[in-house]
Parts: sequence; C-alpha cells; structure tokens
Amino acid sequence: GNAEVVAAPFANTRLFAISPDHSVFLIGEFNRPDDEMTLWLWPVQGGAPRRLGEATGRDPAWSPDGSQVIFVHERSLFTVHTDGTELHEIARPNGRPHAPAWSVDGETIRFHSENAGRNGSSIWEMNADGSKLHRILAGGTQPVSQSSGQWTADGKYFLFSGCQNDECNLWGMREAWSWFRRTNQGPVQ
Repeated sequence: GNAEVVAAPFANTRLFAISPDHSVFLIGEFNRPDDEMTLWLWPVQGGAPRRLGEATGRDPAWSPDGSQVIFVHERSLFTVHTDGTELHEIARPNGRPHAPAWSVDGETIRFHSENAGRNGSSIWEMNADGSKLHRILAGGTQPVSQSSGQWTADGKYFLFSGCQNDECNLWGMREAWSWFRRTNQGPVQ
C-alpha cells in the first residue's frame, strides 16, 4: 500500500511492535527515552490509544498468539493480557533483564541480562510461566557479550548479537536437531 503520515498520539511516542495480526501497535509514552514508560495499544487504522492496564516498563514484546505482552519493569519480567488484566511478575533474574522475546510456539521466553560483577551480558531462557530460568550459553565457543535475540519465523534458529573485543557480529543457534543428523548445537558466527 501507500505510505501515509499519521500523527502520533503523544508528544513523545515510541513504537515498539505491531501485533501478530497487524491490527494494533504496541507503543509507549515517555518523558526521557531511557525511562520506563506507560504502555499503550493503538489501532493501526487510527483512533485513540488504549492504556494496557497498569503496565509500565520497557522492552515490551507480543506473544505469538497476540494474547499477552511481556515487558521489563525495574529488574523483573512481567506479563499482561492485552485487555489489561492479569498483570503479574513472572521472573526476577540476577542482573537487569533486557529485550525479552517469545519463541514461535509461545512456550519459551529468552532475554539478555547484564552479568553481575563482570563485563558483558548473557542470554537467559525460561518457560513462558517463568519457571526453569537458566543461562543458555554456559560454555564452549561463544561471544563474551550476548544480546538482542530473536527466533526466525520458522522457529528453527535463534539469532542474536554477540560482541568480543569491541567487535560485534550476528550469531545463530539451531533450535532443533536430530540424533540422525549431526549438527552444531552451539552458536555459530
């Protein structure tokens, strides 16, 4: 279609994402770009934005089915249903979490967190309910600092930014593997 200029609903509006059905923008209203902000849902076709319950935070992301949003508030990860209900903390990891991302099947969430007492950050994984929280790259060949991960649309690979010695590159990990086919389970640049 044709590109169209649309007036933002707030003086300081940040666009985070579009819903999986492409009908609603997930936006934030901020005073300073690095602050936590109130989260809103704004219809793509225009109209007034609707507050996402009491959700206030940063780095929000849609669940694959569009029914929930995950976001970071202070040092915790929260989820909220898109009707603004069932706001609750699902995890409080060590370090400060950033950029949560849902797996394609909606069962897993990954995010990166600053390494406590060390330079860099690490990618962590948990079930969608916050259980089984663990670091996913604990050894082997890996970049010192890992961040900003996302699954490919088919869910077969997880791609992330990895930095070492002030040089950052794209890294990937194969998500599924078979006993019958030899694959590299660790990340590759």
